[in-house]
Amino acid sequence: MASDVTFRDLMRYVHRATLLSDRLAGRWLQERIGVDRGPYLILRSIEENRGKEVSQQALADHFGLTKAAISRHVAFAGEKGWLLARASPKSRRVHVLSLTPSGRKLVARGHALQREYEQLVLQRVGGDDLSATVRSLRTLCEVLESEERR
Repeated sequence: MASDVTFRDLMRYVHRATLLSDRLAGRWLQERIGVDRGPYLILRSIEENRGKEVSQQALADHFGLTKAAISRHVAFAGEKGWLLARASPKSRRVHVLSLTPSGRKLVARGHALQREYEQLVLQRVGGDDLSATVRSLRTLCEVLESEERR
């Protein structure tokens, strides 16, 4: 059976869904817990790696940002009392990041918001549709990552 859906259609919807998802998540985070999306994602990443040494450089590599961009978010979160930066015992030039109790509380509120956001989407897109979409996107990523490594 021929399909009238093109690769260009797929990519347009992938990009549009990403844009809309990022905008909505950013709006919800700001309106409901008072934090922008960028700093929240950094705090969440630090929490997800609790017990490990998380450096600004590791975050920059993870998010594909410059160390300077991460440093701005880290400075902002530090001023808000959400995280601490201390010199690594391995190298004083490396700052290891950890959340304060208020930072962990903020991330927990963000997790609850994320569950609410997911339920909003899963009410309309779930089951077989969701499974097929994930399989297709996983395959797309595998193809593109393989080509990128060449």
